[in-house]
Amino acid sequence: MRKMISLAVLMSLLLGMGGACLHAESDARVFLAKLENKFSLINTMRADFVQEKELSYFDKKIRIKGVMCFEKPDFLGWHVTEPIVYSMVINGKTIRQWDGETRKVQIIQVESNPALQIMIVRMREWFTGNFTGFLEDYDFTIENKDPVILVFVPKETSSVAEFIEKVKIIFKEDESYIHQIEINEKGGDSDVLIFDDVVLNEPLNPRLRNVKVNI
Repeated sequence: MRKMISLAVLMSLLLGMGGACLHAESDARVFLAKLENKFSLINTMRADFVQEKELSYFDKKIRIKGVMCFEKPDFLGWHVTEPIVYSMVINGKTIRQWDGETRKVQIIQVESNPALQIMIVRMREWFTGNFTGFLEDYDFTIENKDPVILVFVPKETSSVAEFIEKVKIIFKEDESYIHQIEINEKGGDSDVLIFDDVVLNEPLNPRLRNVKVNI
């Protein structure tokens, strides 16, 4: 259950990007290119996160807290601290997972699982700001410009169109990073993921590179 929740958070985040149309695709590309230019200056990032997940078969929200971090080109750490203890570290082509219940490390080679390969590509695109890459599968509207709020809806041809209704992305005031992501699924489930205390372009704490981490 613990691993399922943690991986579901990542899959929802990474595969759920979509949106309603801007006035013209060329305008969309210009706007997203502006954001990409800002994100291209980010080499490392560390942030606290809070995620509230509403599931149709649960009476109460699932509230998850933790820390995420990444470093270009291919490192990402996802460490859940409450209400469970779970870590996943992706380094190159290897994924390591650890949870506080079994206290065992599971190692997965990305090349052996095509679904994981797709997930990691999406993950790298998202956290490094490769937003124009999503225009093939998603449309979007600009709901607000100060701060920037983008609303994404999958195109009918997108593989996620059957289960994702829309995704709202709220950027920090200076557009330096993402502050909040809201995901609404067609089945009635929803996610809100908030990033706070974001630190950019500073060396990562070595503990965050390890799946067995005490934050």
